[in-house]
Amino acid sequence: RNVRGKAILYADRITRSMRAAIDETERRRAKQLAHNAAHGIVPTT
Repeated sequence: RNVRGKAILYADRITRSMRAAIDETERRRAKQLAHNAAHGIVPTT
Protein backbone atom coordinates (compact mmCIF):
# COMPACT_ATOMS: atom_id res chain seq x y z
CA ARG A 1 0.00 0.00 0.00
CA ASN A 2 1.01 3.54 -0.62
CA VAL A 3 0.31 5.96 2.23
CA ARG A 4 -0.46 8.69 -0.28
CA GLY A 5 -2.29 6.44 -2.73
CA LYS A 6 -5.60 7.58 -4.18
CA ALA A 7 -8.32 6.16 -6.35
CA ILE A 8 -10.29 8.51 -8.59
CA LEU A 9 -13.58 7.09 -9.80
CA TYR A 10 -15.91 8.70 -12.31
CA ALA A 11 -19.65 8.09 -12.53
CA ASP A 12 -22.77 10.02 -13.41
CA ARG A 13 -24.66 8.49 -10.50
CA ILE A 14 -24.18 6.03 -7.67
CA THR A 15 -25.75 2.69 -8.54
CA ARG A 16 -27.12 0.20 -6.00
CA SER A 17 -24.01 -1.92 -6.42
CA MET A 18 -21.73 1.05 -5.86
CA ARG A 19 -23.70 2.11 -2.77
CA ALA A 20 -23.48 -1.43 -1.37
CA ALA A 21 -19.71 -1.50 -1.92
CA ILE A 22 -19.25 1.95 -0.36
CA ASP A 23 -21.41 1.03 2.64
CA GLU A 24 -19.48 -2.22 3.16
CA THR A 25 -16.15 -0.38 2.99
CA GLU A 26 -17.35 2.15 5.57
CA ARG A 27 -18.61 -0.67 7.83
CA ARG A 28 -15.26 -2.47 7.65
CA ARG A 29 -13.33 0.76 8.21
CA ALA A 30 -15.36 1.56 11.34
CA LYS A 31 -14.77 -1.96 12.67
CA GLN A 32 -11.02 -1.68 11.99
CA LEU A 33 -10.78 1.74 13.65
CA ALA A 34 -12.58 0.42 16.75
CA HIS A 35 -10.22 -2.57 16.90
CA ASN A 36 -7.17 -0.34 16.51
CA ALA A 37 -8.37 2.02 19.26
CA ALA A 38 -9.11 -0.87 21.64
CA HIS A 39 -5.64 -2.35 21.15
CA GLY A 40 -3.61 0.86 20.92
CA ILE A 41 -2.64 0.23 17.31
CA VAL A 42 -1.47 3.19 15.23
CA PRO A 43 -1.31 2.15 11.56
CA THR A 44 1.64 3.40 9.55
CA THR A 45 0.35 2.46 6.08
